[in-house]
Amino acid sequence: MAALMRALDVCNGTIEMHEWPMGDGREEPRLKLAREHASASRWQDALQLLGEHLAIWPFDSYAHALRGTLYVECRDFSAAHHAFSEAIEIEPNFSDYDIRRLVAAVQSPSPFAALSLYDDFKSRFPKAHDGDEAAIHALLRCGKSEQAHELLSNASIRKEARDALTPRVAQARSATVARRTLSAQWDGKGKRPDSPLS
Repeated sequence: MAALMRALDVCNGTIEMHEWPMGDGREEPRLKLAREHASASRWQDALQLLGEHLAIWPFDSYAHALRGTLYVECRDFSAAHHAFSEAIEIEPNFSDYDIRRLVAAVQSPSPFAALSLYDDFKSRFPKAHDGDEAAIHALLRCGKSEQAHELLSNASIRKEARDALTPRVAQARSATVARRTLSAQWDGKGKRPDSPLS
């Protein structure tokens, strides 16, 4: 039988509470089965098992993060945000959970939340660039092509990501310039200059 192990870590002035099953080296059965269900794309079954696991091990940050990932698969972005936030509350100095929450927010129907999450991430991890790629995607989804260009120009991201994002950012900037040009040509009477009603 696995015994409960709790540890308080002091890291960068933050006390972190960790909880995980320790003992005979075997993974907690509900968590193991939940991972198997998740690997087989049986999201609801995995989520149910994770709920049971977290009822026993409420400070298992990994299980909260896995739950968040499964909620993203189910397109339940509110629940995903909550699950990732729980993981972050348990382990505030493990930036991976922040990145997962940021990526989930970028995928959500309202990506504007991702911008404030990115700002929060950068304030807590000023030297980390892990969130830059997700932030560029968020900026593009929010119609902020100039900020996306600026961040892409200064970001430390993978070469493959930079190569994929560069044309997308350029295309978004061109579209922004075209919209501004059209808006400047607007005649002020509710008609566009190229309108047949002019």
